[in-house]
Amino acid sequence: METKPTPTPRPEISTKHDQLLATAFELIAKHGVRRITIEEICRTAGVSKVTFYKYYPNKQAIVKKILDDLVQHGIRKFNEIIEKDISFQEKLRLIIQVKMEESAKLSEEFLEELIQADPKLMDHFWTQAVDAQQLTMN
Repeated sequence: METKPTPTPRPEISTKHDQLLATAFELIAKHGVRRITIEEICRTAGVSKVTFYKYYPNKQAIVKKILDDLVQHGIRKFNEIIEKDISFQEKLRLIIQVKMEESAKLSEEFLEELIQADPKLMDHFWTQAVDAQQLTMN
């Protein structure tokens, strides 16, 4: 009797909300906000629109959450580098490297849309970024 090899389990995203958020980020980062629909996010994430609306009232709300998460992720990375016991030059090099790596994850369309986006969304993003930067400097 021949036994089939057990497939290697792949890491799964823990919740439907996490899957929804990760999928939205991937699609929006790759294609930009305008080209992505709630239907496409849900289909790709394997969740229903009911699940989407359980967490977010509209597409702008999930984009806002993604921007908030990007800012918080950047702050954590920045603080990790600052806390290291390395030279200033090495800290600067690492900060630039992280900035380039993180920027490479975002499409040109996404960045252009962010600049031209809804003024409220842009204001929120910059307020978050400035507030976060001030916290790290204190």
